[in-house]
Amino acid sequence: MPVDQTQLEQVHETITVCCDCKREFRSAKFSVVCPPGRLYPTPPQNVTVLFIGVAPPRAGEHFYTLANDGLQRGLFSVLSECGFECRTIDDFHAHGFYLSHTAKCPIAGTPKPKREVCVFCTSKYLPAEIHALQPDAVCFLSKTNGLASCAVSARALGYREDVRPSVPFQLSMAGKVIRVLVTGWPGRRGLAACRHDLSPFLAPLKARSA
Repeated sequence: MPVDQTQLEQVHETITVCCDCKREFRSAKFSVVCPPGRLYPTPPQNVTVLFIGVAPPRAGEHFYTLANDGLQRGLFSVLSECGFECRTIDDFHAHGFYLSHTAKCPIAGTPKPKREVCVFCTSKYLPAEIHALQPDAVCFLSKTNGLASCAVSARALGYREDVRPSVPFQLSMAGKVIRVLVTGWPGRRGLAACRHDLSPFLAPLKARSA
């Protein structure tokens, strides 16, 4: 199904002015920085796989804005190994791939995420993004914070079973069946799991494009 561009635009515009984390975590020992403007480009008309990163995007330093971004390098490498050559964002989108994040707000002074921020932000925006993007599949790129955020999104979309890393499952959204996977971040300790899990997960897409 094609992306609902109107709904997605509304979600992304709401994100650009959101400061709910500052109120939610007012007494926390960390400081949340509001989203640095518009975070995401226009998606492909039909999204085959929505990838979900974890680390919140910082101004000029995330998947879509930094050529040497670690997530971009790692994911493009694994996708190329799976037969989906990716050298640029245009290549990535040409395959029908798109990427969002669990948390839209960075934490001041660090590129690392906070799980409570990831889960809170996910509950507010990610199910709505998934609904607007209408992907054929969703892949969370983290077995820790990503797993927690996946569980929140799945429950919001009606899934009632346990979510486990490296175990694909299906959920139904508006009559459409969506395949979902939680795998490792494609770098450091998560790279081997990402390579192992993504190849079979993307196999139906590969067969369809053959």
